[in-house]
Amino acid sequence: MTELHSAVNPPTSRRRYSAQFKSDAVQACLAPGAVIAHVARQLGINYKMLGHWVNRHRRQLAQDKPAFVLWSPSEREPIPDQALSSPPQMHREPIRVSCSRGNQQVRIEWPVSDGQQCAEFLREWLR
Repeated sequence: MTELHSAVNPPTSRRRYSAQFKSDAVQACLAPGAVIAHVARQLGINYKMLGHWVNRHRRQLAQDKPAFVLWSPSEREPIPDQALSSPPQMHREPIRVSCSRGNQQVRIEWPVSDGQQCAEFLREWLR
């Protein structure tokens, strides 16, 4: 009866893993073609726990990456006056757009110089 009781109520102490062990395990899971369950089996740990470590790692990476990168020119790299003036008039390809909506199709060519008007037309058409 004692054996049955111990099987039903396993010991309450938990195994603790070092940060280095967790990091190595996560890196093994991130290798191309790696399967979390296989890595967990090789390490002798529960695959769900390893999956939690991998998810935590991915969330941390997502938080560490900025949503955008702000760039400003350094003082050592002045912007040439030519870059601030309007670009030279060259032969440019027109804006070409093909789209369909339901059974309607539209193909337009619009001059690059009137890009804003093209955007307004498309916005109105897509409403």
